[in-house]
Amino acid sequence: MDDNKRSEEVKDGMNKLAEAMLKSNEEVKNIGESHNETKQLVDGIAEDLTGLKENDLAKMQDHLDEIDASVKALGSSDKKQAKQGLEAILDSADFKEFAEKMENGSISGKSFPIKAADMTSGNVLAAQAGEFMPSQQVRGVVFEPEWPTHMRQIVPTASMAGKSITFPVETYDDGTAVRAEGAAMAQSDFDFAMTTKNVTNISAYMNITRDFLSDAPALNGYINGRLMDKLLKLEDTEILNGTDASDRLDGLTTSQTTATDQTADSKVNHFDILYAAVVQCRVANHSPNWIIMHPSDTLFLYRAKDDNGMYIYPGDIKAGGRLTVAGVPIFEHSTITQTQFLVADLSPSNVQYFIREGASIEMWNQDGNNARSREITITANIRALQAIYRTSALIGGDFDTLLGSGSA
Repeated sequence: MDDNKRSEEVKDGMNKLAEAMLKSNEEVKNIGESHNETKQLVDGIAEDLTGLKENDLAKMQDHLDEIDASVKALGSSDKKQAKQGLEAILDSADFKEFAEKMENGSISGKSFPIKAADMTSGNVLAAQAGEFMPSQQVRGVVFEPEWPTHMRQIVPTASMAGKSITFPVETYDDGTAVRAEGAAMAQSDFDFAMTTKNVTNISAYMNITRDFLSDAPALNGYINGRLMDKLLKLEDTEILNGTDASDRLDGLTTSQTTATDQTADSKVNHFDILYAAVVQCRVANHSPNWIIMHPSDTLFLYRAKDDNGMYIYPGDIKAGGRLTVAGVPIFEHSTITQTQFLVADLSPSNVQYFIREGASIEMWNQDGNNARSREITITANIRALQAIYRTSALIGGDFDTLLGSGSA
């Protein structure tokens, strides 16, 4: 037989062997093992190639015909990928040496050398890389955290019925005085003005398909947790900064009494300003129990130093593991505007946060076109109001403004 023709037939046989092996690998991936018929085809062709002689070419062709029928299910892209890899192998010096030895009858066994560097992850089709080399997924979803504490932890809360509350506010005309014997007494009067606060809603919603919820079992808990985070974040903003208009809460900083400048000296600092605000609150016959500050501003209380680099604040600024000023604990919160502070007597006689309906997450099947699009509407809602009875119990101001006044 012509050597060139024999070489081409051997090359063609190796192509077919590789295609049979590719089919075997595909079966292993899909069902966990290769079919017995495919195993027999691979083994039979390998044995024929090992001991191939001129009179065996007809038998070789029979096997190739069987393999042709078994690999028809392979996609065109898979065949092209396999053939491109085989062409590189068949043209290599290693294969040519193998073919020459096989033709001379001086080789035994079923393998031939392939350089380890010849195959890399690049041999896997890009579209199938995720299936062939799956990535380990870390549990959970990465997101930026919300502030860990909430204003309702320090503001007195109460339940309510109805859509509003009403409370009387006293106005006193004080005629109390000493008098001489026989002199007429001065008259005193109490007047009452009724004040009404209405419930407002803090809400959010989203639409999500049933398919997504079904295919991602952890999604339900994730959405519930994240929606609740966002709901409480806006609640914090309203409790602190609500304008008491257009269905907003009556906020603490909106109703506060402005802190007065009591520290007019050139060395005034943050500690002086807070101490003065505590005194102002006490002078108004209140007992301040919280100082609300932005975390960036509490840094000034720690880092201030004298000309020698020594910390200048007294030792009782931190007691019991919590930062305090004049015995009043500081509640750090990122919602209050930086440079702002609030010294407050947050007792039920001064402030109450009434909850009509607590924070809830609900799922609705019928909303718009939900039935036709197989969607679910998820809503989050709080119904509440805030009643501020005494604004004199809330002393607030701006550090930059008061520091400037002191320096002047």
